[in-house]
Amino acid sequence: MKKIAIWSAVLLCFCVVSVNAAPVTGTDPIVVPSILKSVMVFREGAEMTHSASIDLPSGSVTLAIDHVSNELDLRSLQVHLPVAVSLLGSVFTTDYLSAQPKSNRQKFLEDSLAKVQEVLGITQLSLDNTNTLLSVLSKNQELKGTATGMNIADLQKLMDYYKTESTQLMQTRYELNKKIDRLKEDIDRLNNQITEESTKNTSPSGRLLLKLYVPEAVKAEISLSYLTQNAGWSPSYEIQVKDEDGTLKLVRKAGVHQSTGLNWQQVNIALSTGAAQTWSQAPILNPWFIGFRVAPAPLASMNSQLNDVVVTGYGNNKQFSFNNSANVPVVAYERFKKMVPGLAVDDSMNADVAVTDEQRLNTIYTINHPCDLPSNGIDQTLTIKTEDVKAHLKYFAVPKLSSDVYLLADIPEWGNLDLLSGDAYILLNGTYVGQTRIDPSSTQDTFHLTVGKDARITVQRTKISDVGADKFLNSNHYQKYLYEITVKNNKKDNIAVDMVDQFPVSTNKDIEINLDNSGNAIVDNERGILKWKLNLKGGGSQKIQFGYTLKYPKDKEVTLR
Repeated sequence: MKKIAIWSAVLLCFCVVSVNAAPVTGTDPIVVPSILKSVMVFREGAEMTHSASIDLPSGSVTLAIDHVSNELDLRSLQVHLPVAVSLLGSVFTTDYLSAQPKSNRQKFLEDSLAKVQEVLGITQLSLDNTNTLLSVLSKNQELKGTATGMNIADLQKLMDYYKTESTQLMQTRYELNKKIDRLKEDIDRLNNQITEESTKNTSPSGRLLLKLYVPEAVKAEISLSYLTQNAGWSPSYEIQVKDEDGTLKLVRKAGVHQSTGLNWQQVNIALSTGAAQTWSQAPILNPWFIGFRVAPAPLASMNSQLNDVVVTGYGNNKQFSFNNSANVPVVAYERFKKMVPGLAVDDSMNADVAVTDEQRLNTIYTINHPCDLPSNGIDQTLTIKTEDVKAHLKYFAVPKLSSDVYLLADIPEWGNLDLLSGDAYILLNGTYVGQTRIDPSSTQDTFHLTVGKDARITVQRTKISDVGADKFLNSNHYQKYLYEITVKNNKKDNIAVDMVDQFPVSTNKDIEINLDNSGNAIVDNERGILKWKLNLKGGGSQKIQFGYTLKYPKDKEVTLR
């Protein structure tokens, strides 16, 4: 009986060990990490490309590829396998168990923390050694104090020795304690920063399960790409202006963000001005109709005319027929639809009526060096391109509104630069001076850029006289105005300044304005604008006077607005 019991126990233990050490079956997935090689970032979304290497056994294999985006569109998935290997299906899951890779910033902080902790340990040893020496010195002093037969001279020397040594040791201990306190503060700051860095990427990465059929064992180099919406970029610009030589540099930049669950480390990045599309269809060009633009007829007559109008639509083909062609002009479909309530027409016709939209070709910018980008959703600025731009620099002043003189840059044919909408930051001679907005939808041929104020040029506008008079036996009142503008160039170089001012324009025939003195300006009487182009030598100044007379009835009051 004892032998049977022993053999039973041994058999039970063997069974338990066999169950716990069961081999992986053929249905269990083979896990392989992927390496992110490149990313094409669209304005919204990105295409990510990974690679992986694995020895595949023959038969049906389930391959689990880790470290892919936490959100991917399976419809966009492209998997490149060895020729003989067949892809039977794919499933995407979220990988909550795999540790997230640390960013370079986090690794740097952890290395710094280890170095500070090492210095703290050495400093603590020095402090312990100093405390031990002080303890030994104190005990030795007590032993010497109990000794007999010591004269006064020897006792004085002994006291001086203890005083000197103890002072030095206590000073050393004080300095070491201060150093330890500083090191502990550094450690606390580093720990806090490491905690913040580790929480920036809180999204787990993804896992892609691929069901494969492998005819025979093979070493497979696998490449896969897919679209994800958890990335994008926005354009911005830096405009560098040097007024000494009149040069202008345009620096194109991109604020790239991503929260894919993966820290992009040493990844090749390209930026596309297009959008990530998972569905596309070639456009169909339909007929584009054009007609005469006329003023709408009175409602009553129009209703009678429209009784003879028949509008029929067949798909994208439109047909307008008019029984009363002499009285009813050709007008757009939308006008018919608004004027005739309940008119039965095909609404699909609305898409092609006098509407044109010419799309630009997409542009791709390839960053010429590998990039690191953490998965925190925060914009990281990348420089795309720096180029010299043809521009005309000039100074401009409106002394009535401001005593400042502005440096302007006119960029001709700026539409050829193929810019996108975005903020532009302006630097004048290396100093930030302001911000503007690039609007590519503008129809102007020349982009007028306000670079900033130049404090070395001053302008001052002063009212010299404001005299009113009423003539005897005259029903009108006369008001004379005289202004003086002083412009001073405090720079060493000669400059040209475009300056504008104004005089009032009458909106009533009883009010007359007579420009007595234009100051040799170019006069726009319709708008009341005065323009000067001044040439100032270095350190020179110029004064200009202009004035006008206002005439209006005595019994009236005028309002300048």
